[in-house]
Amino acid sequence: MIEKETRLKFGGLKREIIEFLRLPIEFNLSDYGINEDDINFENLSLTLQILEEIIKTNNSFTPNWNTYGYFHRSRNKVLKEYLEFFKPILKEKKIISKEIENDIEKIRQILKYRGREDLSRLLFQSHSNVRESSSFGSRLHSIISTFEIYSPIEYTEKLRELKEEDNALILNAVKELYPLRDNAPEIIDIEYCISFNKEKRDYSFMESSISTQDKNFIESQDISTDFNMKDIEVLRGGDWKIEGNQSIFYYKVKIKNNSKLVINNIQILLTQTPAGLLVKKDRSKINLLKPNSFESPTFKLIATQSCVGDSIEGMVTYMDPSGRTRSSFIEPFKICYVCNLLIPKQISKQEFDQKTQFMEDQKLIIESDIDIINLESEIENIIKRCNFKLLQEIHAIQNDNFKLIEAYAQGLYDKQDVALSVALNKVGDSSEIIIKAMSDKTEKITEILRDFSEKLDDIKSDTELIKEYTLQIEQIFDKVDDLEAYLVDHLASDWEKIKDAYKDYKEGRINRKQFIGICIKLIGKRFIKRIIEKVSPI
Repeated sequence: MIEKETRLKFGGLKREIIEFLRLPIEFNLSDYGINEDDINFENLSLTLQILEEIIKTNNSFTPNWNTYGYFHRSRNKVLKEYLEFFKPILKEKKIISKEIENDIEKIRQILKYRGREDLSRLLFQSHSNVRESSSFGSRLHSIISTFEIYSPIEYTEKLRELKEEDNALILNAVKELYPLRDNAPEIIDIEYCISFNKEKRDYSFMESSISTQDKNFIESQDISTDFNMKDIEVLRGGDWKIEGNQSIFYYKVKIKNNSKLVINNIQILLTQTPAGLLVKKDRSKINLLKPNSFESPTFKLIATQSCVGDSIEGMVTYMDPSGRTRSSFIEPFKICYVCNLLIPKQISKQEFDQKTQFMEDQKLIIESDIDIINLESEIENIIKRCNFKLLQEIHAIQNDNFKLIEAYAQGLYDKQDVALSVALNKVGDSSEIIIKAMSDKTEKITEILRDFSEKLDDIKSDTELIKEYTLQIEQIFDKVDDLEAYLVDHLASDWEKIKDAYKDYKEGRINRKQFIGICIKLIGKRFIKRIIEKVSPI
């Protein structure tokens, strides 16, 4: 923020420089790559460099008035005062610039916390700048300003294509860092700018671990051959394994080079892992990948909690044949919530009532099209798969319109008790499922309910599924460039069932929510699994 005195001083400094330039002296701003309009506070460092050169030029004259009426050595006193005034400000400005570099990381954290990890990922490798205007804002000495975000060209293009509401989310995150205050920038807009990388071919990144033969092979490549990032395929997958008494999730990333050129210095970094999974090593490195080859580093994640799940996210960076750093995000891999880290615990109905009396609890209500009799056995099987022990006693008031199932378990590692109470109510031709999870730890309750909600997808009604998944599917559709190709690829033969509905959607006869509802009704649960739970094979 430029204080009033500083702004006035800089105005005086600029006038002195321009007055000097009007003299018939061989001193051109073009030698510095700027013109008079570029003499502004943002270019303070270069302005002071020019000022020092003017002072040197003035010192070369004798202390007399020259033909053009400019008393050079006398003016130097004023110029030196300006120089002494602005030097400490320049030092402070450089410190502030370093702080601004951290703004992007803070903005990404805000977006991630607010559930927009997709926007956060777009700002990776970005840096920022606050560009002040010459207009005062709505607060005392505040200045109308624009927040500039500089990103690699591929991300800048995506940022410029964001919807208005997504831009507003990023702008709101910026305003969290720059709230409206006196003597401060007043951010009113965001501008997305391209941060260009040098295309110079540089092999200094090649490490000593790369053999001389490989180095020679790299340097002999014909880099006039077109390189396309799409030729670098990144796949991922994983599965649980039990080693001793420990549950371990092995996550594998496959990097496949389908191009005709070598890529080097490939690094795989995990940027997010689920709570409850301890990562021994969150990064892996591959020195080089030759054409039509692949490598598949594996990451080991050790369970430390009884219920774990959520997504693993990461990114891959590498050097392309021209020596340019490239990066791409690994598609998030969803680990379905599992509570197999529980052990069944048998207790009596009396003990169950006593223990659950003072536990924290949360409820989940689900609608199903399955009748209550068949639903009971389905629910009991799911409870058993989640390592809960069913209570032996049958509830006294159970009948054809109402069923109650109760179960108990204990955490394998934390030894925390957890309880389940599932009530089944007949509602017309459908059923209502009320799941109550109970524990002394609120986090454990949330995890168990999430686990159950996912396992119950196969028995949820179409109405329930539409309500639960429409927003998530809409967000996926927003990110897809060619929706028709995406659906054909993911749905395979099921595409024929919804082809007419898609045509109605494209021609505006139905909206997107209606289209998603029709897809779920015509294809069923498979539609959700193929769109949301897509896992790349490795």
